[in-house]
Amino acid sequence: MAGLESERLDGPSSSHRHRRLDIAMVSDYFYPNVGGVESHIYILSQKLIQRGHKVIVVTHHYGNRCGIRHLPAGLKVYHIPMGTLPFSSTAATVPNMFSALPLIRSILLREKIQILHAHQALSSIGLEATMHAKTLQIGIRTIFTDHSLFGLGGGGWAEVSGNKIVKGILSDIDSVICVSHTGKENTVLRAMLNPDIVYVIPNAIVADSFQPDRNKSRYSGGPCMYTSPSDPSPFYVLENHPTEIWFLGDPWKPTYHLVTIVCVSRLAYRKGIDLLIAAIPKLCQKHPTIRFLIGGTGPKLIELEQMREKFQTVIKPDQVKILGPIRADQVRNLMIQGDIFLNASLTEAFGMTLLEAACTGLLVVSTRVGGIPEVLPEGLIEFAEPEVDDLVQATERAIKVIQSGTHDPQKVHERVRGMYSWTDVAARTEHVYYEAFKIEPAPLIERFRRYERPESTLSLSPELFSYFGSGSIFGKVMCIVVMCQYIFMGFLDWWMPRDQIDYAPDFNYDAYVQAYGSD
Repeated sequence: MAGLESERLDGPSSSHRHRRLDIAMVSDYFYPNVGGVESHIYILSQKLIQRGHKVIVVTHHYGNRCGIRHLPAGLKVYHIPMGTLPFSSTAATVPNMFSALPLIRSILLREKIQILHAHQALSSIGLEATMHAKTLQIGIRTIFTDHSLFGLGGGGWAEVSGNKIVKGILSDIDSVICVSHTGKENTVLRAMLNPDIVYVIPNAIVADSFQPDRNKSRYSGGPCMYTSPSDPSPFYVLENHPTEIWFLGDPWKPTYHLVTIVCVSRLAYRKGIDLLIAAIPKLCQKHPTIRFLIGGTGPKLIELEQMREKFQTVIKPDQVKILGPIRADQVRNLMIQGDIFLNASLTEAFGMTLLEAACTGLLVVSTRVGGIPEVLPEGLIEFAEPEVDDLVQATERAIKVIQSGTHDPQKVHERVRGMYSWTDVAARTEHVYYEAFKIEPAPLIERFRRYERPESTLSLSPELFSYFGSGSIFGKVMCIVVMCQYIFMGFLDWWMPRDQIDYAPDFNYDAYVQAYGSD
């Protein structure tokens, strides 16, 4: 087995940059959970498979979904039995450094993994798997993608401890990918990384899944409001005829233009829901012919409903609709009902929903925070500072554009389609993988020597230097954890010898394409 391992794990040379790689995507965030990270992992995996690589996904179990599941194109998913954090709305597992080691070891050996690609800083299983892969000492290269922005310690104990863990574990990473340049700066500062090993690869979108509604009137960029002699209220007529609004004829006639504003996000503080709660009454008072469709759920849901009740004199019945959680396959159907997409986030690394909204033909209004200015060019987005009055003014500018009839959803869709491609994301990610093989696997004594040696650790062995850079206390804890992992790995090698582990058969992708096609 040793000979086979050395042949496989030496990695692609410069003359074999297109040879097949065996890749493991590891994260707490994957289907059936729904979100941006989950979609990113799935689509990227599919594109890498199309490029000739073998890809598996390792995540924790969801309910009774435990064991191995197979997704299209031969994407194998390992749902390992790991408990998630109690009293938490996230899908993150309980942080630990040892309980997943036996299963991760078995999977990496069985699948002959060469690249371990972890996703998201809040994913305990992803970060810990990078350490397990190094502890195996078979030349696995480790990659980490950070999808979010986090504070540098001003948010309290949670930020400090989270950044400490990320810094300690990423000190032994081969390459890091961020989804925006702002995200890169944030990750480099939080984890004290060498910027040369951090790459920026933005997210992308499946444009065919976010087509604008071609049957939608462009009379005002959206549907019209109608009145009748018996009911002069344009809003109530719309609500009383929700399915007939496109087909109303004489004696009905258009008198106002309805502008629909869509908001889709987790209803939480960091998503700027407090700004939204303050801005909606002001917008409804100034523009009685607009309506809001709000999708999502979260801790701010009750406050949002209370706002609607409090301002009943300003907000007409059903002018602000709170739709609750929206499934991924429902997002496009919600988007095409709107004209403007409003995002009030206080922090955002990239903003996938902005891209989805623009691809569906909506005019985007967003706070100028994080990596959002990198997502869409001028003309497709109206920016606002993260304060109520500026957000209201930016939304009013967007309303005027929609009412002028100059906004063409189909042209916006075509423009966004040409800007983002998952095929390009997969090619750039593949380049990062090949670059990682230029870094020779360090021997044990040099493994952790990635940062300048602290003066206080001159008498320590070199493999402890960078972990001690995590702090005088936490650095020692990390060193103890790593040494214990080696001891545990040695026990597992004795209990379940590597040469007795059966290799998993590879999926025949060519036969799959012949039978079912590549789409």
